[in-house]
Amino acid sequence: MSDGAHIAVLRLPYDITSEIFTQCLPAHRRVRPDPSRAPLLLAQICSGWRTVALTTPKLWASIYLEFPVGDPCDGIPVLLGIPDRPKDHTCELLELWLSRATGHPISLTIICGAAAMPSDVLDAIAANSTRCGRLELALTMRDLLRFNEMALGPFPRLRSLGIRVTDKSDIPPLNILSNSLSPKLLALRLLGFDKYTSTSPNLDSEEFPTSLTSLEAAIGFHAEDFGRLISRLPNLTHLAIFRAYREPRSSELHIPVLGLRTLLLRSGPLDFLDLLTIPSLEHLEICLYREPSPVLSFLARSACHLTRLTLDLVYADEETYLVPCLMAAPHLITLELVFSRGRSSPELWAALKPIDLPDLRILIIAVSAETAPYAPFLALLHARPSLVHAELNLHALRNKVLAPPADDLRAEFEALVRRGITVRVKTPELSWPDPDQNPDAPGNLGTLLSLVNSNVQTNP
Repeated sequence: MSDGAHIAVLRLPYDITSEIFTQCLPAHRRVRPDPSRAPLLLAQICSGWRTVALTTPKLWASIYLEFPVGDPCDGIPVLLGIPDRPKDHTCELLELWLSRATGHPISLTIICGAAAMPSDVLDAIAANSTRCGRLELALTMRDLLRFNEMALGPFPRLRSLGIRVTDKSDIPPLNILSNSLSPKLLALRLLGFDKYTSTSPNLDSEEFPTSLTSLEAAIGFHAEDFGRLISRLPNLTHLAIFRAYREPRSSELHIPVLGLRTLLLRSGPLDFLDLLTIPSLEHLEICLYREPSPVLSFLARSACHLTRLTLDLVYADEETYLVPCLMAAPHLITLELVFSRGRSSPELWAALKPIDLPDLRILIIAVSAETAPYAPFLALLHARPSLVHAELNLHALRNKVLAPPADDLRAEFEALVRRGITVRVKTPELSWPDPDQNPDAPGNLGTLLSLVNSNVQTNP
């Protein structure tokens, strides 16, 4: 770009510059206070851009802090002009950062691991309860109990809540999980230390928010509890639970589920599906560790139009168990297969080729293996010309080092890419064709860059 074009870029109208700055934020909108990233980087270029950055509330409506990994206070020198920090200024950073987000719901993500959260940070969270739109906390049980005492709300703008206890399995009842404090809560995610808890905090309470559309909980449900929960959440469309149990006394129980589009059963007996009918289901994820008759009966009874299927095959004869499931879901657009025990046999790869899935566009396969199955994966892609995206994610067994594709196989992958298929191959040592994407990658700038180029050309 010429010097004149550089000057023209600096003279873009305020609203265009502001929108470009917003698109420089991570796509997931969890913003780290880092002077080498937006928005702090943008505020250091020149006085004009600094003014735009500091007066664009969207840039400051989210903050991600992590303890003790790295330095959560990286943005302090830029914002507060403190070259040497004799003490932790995280709370000052948090308060100043959020003060720039006037009028916008705020997003707070605070990851503590095993470290204790600074008490003044908990104070700041409680003080901003009426502004929170998204709140994500990973913290110790001690800090969670302190938060529970302080977070008395209300949380009138809260739409998404995620809590993970980093040192205990169980999660206590939480004040924030009530209709009176969080009347507009739509998405809830609860995880214990080992991603499983035997307790169900607030889920059996009449005060539990009924507005939820998405629930992910590392909780074991018994059938009757599950039925009561579903009946109290009429708007639920996404449900992910760790385990569901069917007791002998529930043999006559039938649970019709209306409106649910996603059901992820991460573990537990498949015969729990015998109790369910979900005609609206579009995405099913299950751990297939035995013969699939409960799955087949469930799909036939529900008569659902399944477009996405995720299967984790463990201790199963993959070919015998997998193929009937795929034949029972002929409208699949996305198929995700996980072979976590390294049991992806040549017969299995061959069996996947002739199954009639005319709408299949996305194929994602994860395999734990001692040798990388590049050749059968390529053969499968050649047999399915309708695919537009394919991924092979490999995990090494027994600390083996998985070799990269040989030159001839890499050439075949490249030919598929030229044909229009997006292909990704990943091992612990390799990410092809590109290195791992930056988790904080910005949003799509294509349209805005076109707008910039047009403005530069007309206003040299």
